Amino acid sequence: MRNGDNTIVITIDGVTYTLIVNKPFAFDDMVIVRWENTMTVREDFTGDGYAYRWQQANGDLLSTGIRYSVPNAGYLGGGYILEITNAAGAIVYRSCPSSNLSLKTSIIVKAYPNPVSTGATLYIEVEADEDLLQDAVIEVYIITGTRAGYIPVQGRLTPITANYGSGTYLFVLRSNDGGSRELRVVVE
Repeated sequence: MRNGDNTIVITIDGVTYTLIVNKPFAFDDMVIVRWENTMTVREDFTGDGYAYRWQQANGDLLSTGIRYSVPNAGYLGGGYILEITNAAGAIVYRSCPSSNLSLKTSIIVKAYPNPVSTGATLYIEVEADEDLLQDAVIEVYIITGTRAGYIPVQGRLTPITANYGSGTYLFVLRSNDGGSRELRVVVE
């Protein structure tokens, strides 16, 4: 029997019965855990007109977006359920409750050389899943908070010409799923 709704039609003594058996998906088959506290619906389970309900196993609603970020970063625990409904509100997909989820701490961002000379090439290296890097950007901020630059990520290694004045800058990598990582870079 496949996951999701399965319709079984049987006839007994001339009476036809239609049974709908729902077999939920494994939570890990529907969800990707990213950025230590964010759960995202896998692409296979997205579609036009779908609505998403993240809830605890006890039924408490947590969120209705395509992703859910756990407020207590670093702890995902267990007992989450994802329900996906169509435009009519009928459940299309439902997960089993999650078990304790493994945290994704493998997203590593490095900048080198650091410090970097004005006008030299700075490399931002990102160790993460390629799908996180699609449409990801690096925002550069002066330490006072003013944005000094905006650079599209070019895969796992992005070269940047450090055309900034001397000082300390904050480089913020923003992924396409809303996650971010920060680095301090010194320009001499």
